[in-house]
Amino acid sequence: MLKHSHALWAALFLLTGCSYGKYGFDKDTRAKADMRFIGIPALAGAVGTSFPIGDGYSLTARHVAKIMMMDVVAYHEVCDIALIRAGKGRVDFRPAVAGENVRMYGYSALSTLPVSSRGIASYQDHYDGCPAFASTSGVVQGMSGGPVYGDDGAVVGVVIAYNKRLGVSVFIPWQSIGTWVEEKRATHRMA
Repeated sequence: MLKHSHALWAALFLLTGCSYGKYGFDKDTRAKADMRFIGIPALAGAVGTSFPIGDGYSLTARHVAKIMMMDVVAYHEVCDIALIRAGKGRVDFRPAVAGENVRMYGYSALSTLPVSSRGIASYQDHYDGCPAFASTSGVVQGMSGGPVYGDDGAVVGVVIAYNKRLGVSVFIPWQSIGTWVEEKRATHRMA
């Protein structure tokens, strides 16, 4: 019995993970992002986030799409990004700019509540070989794959991780994936 108890705690830790910074409940998230899960969230499942970009397509993190067994159109060759067939709605995109205010949206893996956080897109660097931005925005496990909005209401990137060592959240900016997204959507529509 004790062995099973340790396994349960380990599973709960992996599912709930760690968080970084301040984030909170935000009912507006439901209009900007979709929750993706398998199993029973917070008990025996996994939660991630995606968001619609138009024409029945959505973006999410690659690691979310692989776990959630989604209808994947394409995985980015380098970045932790997947284009999936899901969602209704459309967003405007533009490149992220260092120093701008951003807001991240997604779902908490522990509570499955819609959450968001505010921060500043601080600098551009590379994350696992992909050009990425760091941000002072808070993030919690489950927000991966969610949209990052600028103050003007345009999506500027996709939430992918937090870097505990540096104490920052990480997102892939639109300028790193925009051309790829449009090429994959066009190719998929023609197939």
